[in-house]
Amino acid sequence: MEMTKAQKKILIIGLFALAAFIIFWIFVYLPSESSVKILKSELIGLESKIDKIEAIIGGEKSFEEGFNALEEEFQALERRLPDNEEDALRAISDAAHKLGIDIVSIKPQPKAPYSEEKEVAIDGRPCEKMSISLIVHSKYKELGEFFEILRKDIDQLLTIERVGITKAQDQASLKADIKLTIYLLAGRR
Repeated sequence: MEMTKAQKKILIIGLFALAAFIIFWIFVYLPSESSVKILKSELIGLESKIDKIEAIIGGEKSFEEGFNALEEEFQALERRLPDNEEDALRAISDAAHKLGIDIVSIKPQPKAPYSEEKEVAIDGRPCEKMSISLIVHSKYKELGEFFEILRKDIDQLLTIERVGITKAQDQASLKADIKLTIYLLAGRR
């Protein structure tokens, strides 16, 4: 079967159209499709950042209200970092005495920088930490309540690093060896 000139022209035009379509597909459509995917992923990332910022500042609140809320949180955290260790030691001692816990010894260690790698400061005042070793005699229930007070009611920021509990010699109470770390701001306001 022989092709006529018209059929050959149609075949050649069809092949050129197919080649043009393939070239368009490879060099125009696919790169633009990948660009669209990249832009969509960037948009999703930006939207998630915006959502996080809105969550921090309270959703529908204005920027100023959000900034004020963050400032209040900052001040609350600053209040939990006392200027001196005496306030923190007094709060720990008062909590123990309130529950009838007998403090056998309380040994504060020297203050140290919060981080060895990098100085951490709030309003130009360096953050410090101080370890405290406590030995107390208490009943189990009061000791649990003491830890709960340290966790919830003490204004100072502190962590309980270690607790060792043994039976006291009188058999009616426990001897607890507790290591705490309190966090402080150096310098006066």
